[in-house]
Amino acid sequence: MPERTPGSRLESYEKIYILIIEDQLDVAKRLSGLLESGLDSGNASCGVDIRIERTMKQGLAAISQVQPDLVFVDIGLPDSCGIHNLDRVRGQCTDSAIVVLADRLTPILRKELSQRAIEGVIETSGKKGSFDFSTRIGRLIGMG
Repeated sequence: MPERTPGSRLESYEKIYILIIEDQLDVAKRLSGLLESGLDSGNASCGVDIRIERTMKQGLAAISQVQPDLVFVDIGLPDSCGIHNLDRVRGQCTDSAIVVLADRLTPILRKELSQRAIEGVIETSGKKGSFDFSTRIGRLIGMG
């Protein structure tokens, strides 16, 4: 089994554990469907276990149960908001790839997330539902 390190290609794993921390259930389910269809499309030879949690508290509890390989975290949750959501997840998931979800990407937030990507803290970030974001996620899981 390949070493699991931030940024390594996920399609080479035997099983990928994915956690989506997102309060908007329709967004979480769409993302889950995209991930499942991409990983089941024949481009990857691994199984996938996707878990959705709708609050930061639930997400952090899920992380303590199973260290996910990939975490999608919304930076605007009902019980926790802002860039520190990323820091809380990174604090518990030192070896996980992290993708930040946002409803709006202000210039200040975009700059902060770009810096975090350069530092290797996150894999990517993007506006929920955007085509460009879906394309980047596809590349991350081996669909593109």
